[in-house]
Amino acid sequence: MNEPSPLDHGSSAPLPENSATANEESIEVTLRLDGPHSQPGGPAPHAERLETAAVRNFPAREIPLESMGGLDVAAESAVTTSAPPPRNEAFRLQTETGQIAAYLKQQYADIERREARLHAQFAQSDQERRDQRLWINQVESQLAERERALAEKEDALATQVTTCEALDRELRELQETLLRERHAFDVERQEWERTRDEQIQVIEAMRAKQQIELDRLRAETLAELGAAETELKQKAVLLDNRHRFQQEHLQRLMQDFEIQQNEFRREEQMLRTQAEAERQQN
Repeated sequence: MNEPSPLDHGSSAPLPENSATANEESIEVTLRLDGPHSQPGGPAPHAERLETAAVRNFPAREIPLESMGGLDVAAESAVTTSAPPPRNEAFRLQTETGQIAAYLKQQYADIERREARLHAQFAQSDQERRDQRLWINQVESQLAERERALAEKEDALATQVTTCEALDRELRELQETLLRERHAFDVERQEWERTRDEQIQVIEAMRAKQQIELDRLRAETLAELGAAETELKQKAVLLDNRHRFQQEHLQRLMQDFEIQQNEFRREEQMLRTQAEAERQQN
């Protein structure tokens, strides 16, 4: 794509002016002009040879020169048979040279545009291919990561299944053990209830017997308490009478003591008075 075509050298060479050498070079350029490069699936070699021969016999007589439009190749066959002989060979050669140069420039510009467009398309295609490759790599990486995560989940699930199976076996064993222990507990409970009923009956009989004995003891105790209470009441009456007698006797003794004390004080006062009187008389 980047190599210049044979047309590039012909279009880049300077154009000679008003000389035989320039005319010969111009004629040589016209003779070296070849057809377009063949493309895959393009025209056959016979068509390319015909096109090359037509270009070499390009008369360019009676064809108007268009500086911007290039050379009208479609009018070549019609002009070849009907063009009159040139009056001025040098002018004809110069005209044909200018037309060929303009045509080659236009072809070179078209090739440059096509090459630039192909370069852009190739760059875009290469970038798209790189993007697709990057996307594929990312997708492959994601798929590998998902496969790894899936494998880990499968391993974890297998471990969980194994653990669940072990737990299920352990649970069944525990259930069987629980059933056996429950049966043994039911047997023990029935035996305990039977023993309890027997003990309740024995206790009830003992309680009835003890209640009878308690009632008898209570009656005897109440009788003894009644007799003791009567005796205590009698003793209390005697003690009360004795206390009252002692109080009255003590009260009489206190009265006698006060009387004697008063008499003693009077006698003492009289003796003091007599002693004072005698002391005054002496």
